[in-house]
Amino acid sequence: MFSVPILTAALLLPPVAAGMERQFETTEKDFGSVPHGSISSFDFVMKNNSDSRVRVSGVRSSCKCAEPEALTSTADPGDDLVVRVKYNATTFTGPRSMSIYVTFSEPVHETVTLRVKGYSRSDVTITPGSIDFGVVSQGNGATKKATIDYTGGDSNWQIEEILPASHVTVTSRELDRQLGRIRYEVTATLGKNAPAGTLSEIVQIRTNDPKSSLVQLHVDGIVKAPLMASPSELDIPKIVVGQKVKRKVLLRGDKPFTIKWVDGDIEGMNVMCTEGQRKVHILQVEFEPKAEGKFDRTLEVMTDLNSENALPYRIVANVEK
Repeated sequence: MFSVPILTAALLLPPVAAGMERQFETTEKDFGSVPHGSISSFDFVMKNNSDSRVRVSGVRSSCKCAEPEALTSTADPGDDLVVRVKYNATTFTGPRSMSIYVTFSEPVHETVTLRVKGYSRSDVTITPGSIDFGVVSQGNGATKKATIDYTGGDSNWQIEEILPASHVTVTSRELDRQLGRIRYEVTATLGKNAPAGTLSEIVQIRTNDPKSSLVQLHVDGIVKAPLMASPSELDIPKIVVGQKVKRKVLLRGDKPFTIKWVDGDIEGMNVMCTEGQRKVHILQVEFEPKAEGKFDRTLEVMTDLNSENALPYRIVANVEK
């Protein structure tokens, strides 16, 4: 009689994203000293180093002063998953710590705890708590204002410098200086050359306060491209070699436009599009893969909205035998 080694089911399965916490770049964020009334944010990034897709089923906070959001709820192997946390210092002063709970449903059920803390200064207040440009059409730019009040008792307190940011220019001017309060107005201008996408920047305002010289101003917004695709990319989770699938992609413009051409010289793929001037066009994508494996290609769609740059459109698929 002899014994046969038994392989457990865990050894037979492909690697999964167990130990999600270890895949986050960091699980803690200290916002430091922030003005009362301000809203700051931080992106917790997780790199999916497993062989399986990762999915977030929910995020929640232990305190209403922290607002979590999963910017990306799924991540394929090698992709990033982002959880943004807004630290809302409008409702309290002094130190405050909280926990953010991120629950995963794929490939295993697991909850990761992220920890956030900061100190809401009572002597500096920003109104509103952050600058939100809202949705801005690309190339238009925008301007928003906020006020900064200092009530810390130093009659010589002043803003000395505003450090440069990527796509936002911020200036300041003194509005009022009286006993017990100093008020500044800050003006944020979004540049016309800002790229399309989500804008999230922290502007550092330097003061002459020897104890805490930096005041943070958070700037948000969405720069809308003149041409948008829906869905933003075509994801075909599972397809078999030789199987034919058809998908529709909508292209929406700020004004009527014409599709000049579509560069889609991809084996097994055929793309047809609507003609003429219209605000919404339809791309009809037919895909019949010839080989198994990971499929990841980009179409180029040229329109008369931009005579220099074509719209890139990504198509991904998992092709099986």
